[in-house]
Amino acid sequence: MTHQGWTNTADDVLPERQSIAPASFAFALPRRWTLQWAAPRRMFAVVALSIVVHAAFLLLSHNATLPSNILIGVAFLCTALACLHQFQAGSVDTRRLWALLAAAFFVSLIGQVQSTLDALLPTAHHKTAFTADFFFLTYGIPVLLAISSPNEDAGLKSFFWFDAAQAFIAALLLYIHIFASIGPFGRPDPISAVRLMNLYNAENVVLALMVSVRLFARPAAGRKRFYDSLAIYLWVYGVTALVLGYLELKRDWPEGLQDIAWALPCLALLAALAFLPESTLHQPATSERHRSAAVVIDSLSPVLFILSIVIMATGILPRHRFIGFSSIAVAVTLYGLRSAFLQRKYADSQRELSKSSLALLDAVDRLREQSIRDSLTGIHNRRHFDDKLLIEWKRSLRSQRPLSLLLIDVDAFKELNDRYGHIEGDECLKRIAGQLAAQLKRATDLIARYGGEEFSVVLPDTGPDGAFVLAEQMRSSIAALKIAKPSSTTGDVVTVSIGICSCIASAESSLPGFVNTADTALYRAKRLGRNRVELA
Repeated sequence: MTHQGWTNTADDVLPERQSIAPASFAFALPRRWTLQWAAPRRMFAVVALSIVVHAAFLLLSHNATLPSNILIGVAFLCTALACLHQFQAGSVDTRRLWALLAAAFFVSLIGQVQSTLDALLPTAHHKTAFTADFFFLTYGIPVLLAISSPNEDAGLKSFFWFDAAQAFIAALLLYIHIFASIGPFGRPDPISAVRLMNLYNAENVVLALMVSVRLFARPAAGRKRFYDSLAIYLWVYGVTALVLGYLELKRDWPEGLQDIAWALPCLALLAALAFLPESTLHQPATSERHRSAAVVIDSLSPVLFILSIVIMATGILPRHRFIGFSSIAVAVTLYGLRSAFLQRKYADSQRELSKSSLALLDAVDRLREQSIRDSLTGIHNRRHFDDKLLIEWKRSLRSQRPLSLLLIDVDAFKELNDRYGHIEGDECLKRIAGQLAAQLKRATDLIARYGGEEFSVVLPDTGPDGAFVLAEQMRSSIAALKIAKPSSTTGDVVTVSIGICSCIASAESSLPGFVNTADTALYRAKRLGRNRVELA
């Protein structure tokens, strides 16, 4: 997957090519390093100008090897810098992707330097050519890592070491595939130009198809931008490499004429970054099918890199059995460790989510309880009383069971407030509310602050006799508190007056009428001297 310039030699061994490939590492630029000058539009202009200069050199001489190699290297360098600019300006979720792609182009630049040295130093022809091939193919490793990186990996820094180990294994296997040896363990036996061309083309097709599958899942925001741009580059590069490789290898075109085309994929990537509208790059998944595809692709993405290692290791088994089996074993182990680590993270997140859910439910319960309580007295408030009374009224209507309502008013409370102040008045209301609540023995009964110094009690399944007995208990218990107040016709302690209405709900009666009747009974109790109970 990089620029190749194949020369069909007598022994069909590939000498020279120019290409791109990356290193598999993610890095962070120091904050003081700014790359505003490496914006995609500027890099696009530089690469476009280099292509024009390249064409001028080729018009002067088809064998301008050194200028051609340098200008192709400029394209790789500008593209890498533009990716670093995207890395620095992008979100946390995409920085690793742009860093990996930048690494790919930097490794391609290294390969291009090796190809240039190969052209300048014929005595080192084979050695430098072989080294360049290794870098050109290794370019696909960080690209594959970027494509196979699932969304869930964001923030899991420990996964970087798993990826780094996989990248090392993949690079070793690529080296063995190219040279059929591993340095001091055997004599290098480089593969033929035809096999190398097929290897490049296979790599290009696999990566282009994989990034297209990623796009099918419609990733959101910055990831969509990354995959769109990478897809444009990979497809342009794949077609360019296929056509130019065939022309060089099969048609025996002279070197130099086709070199200008190797910068076109870089130009396409920079054009995508510079001119593709942002609005077309932020389309979320709009259907259940795409959302399901996104989940499946994210789940399977870590398998892709392991599968690539297993395939490469299988290919070297005939000549390097120990290394092949060892690579497969290590790859499977790394995948197992990664899965176990991810499972542990998932379990931890589920536990935290469970704790958060319980805490949220508890908070909701507390909030709901607070919403139905009176802030001063701690008993239920008027809103909850209205809801409870309506429910019990409907139940009485259905079951034809009696329902009683007590309306309670503190006698001469204004005089107490005026004499002792609102603080003492509030304390008086708290004590009264607590004493009244203490008289209720059934969970179905409800007491609420009706308003000001008034209280209300709802008594389901309670007739007039039971309601009257309870009201008398409440009245006498308040008087027994002996809360001092200014002397009046009701004495020098706080007392209450209570009005009662008891009935069985019917279609002819109404809830407002029921409440008004209890209020009338309360008014009569106050008019008849207070500190008494009146039954409607």
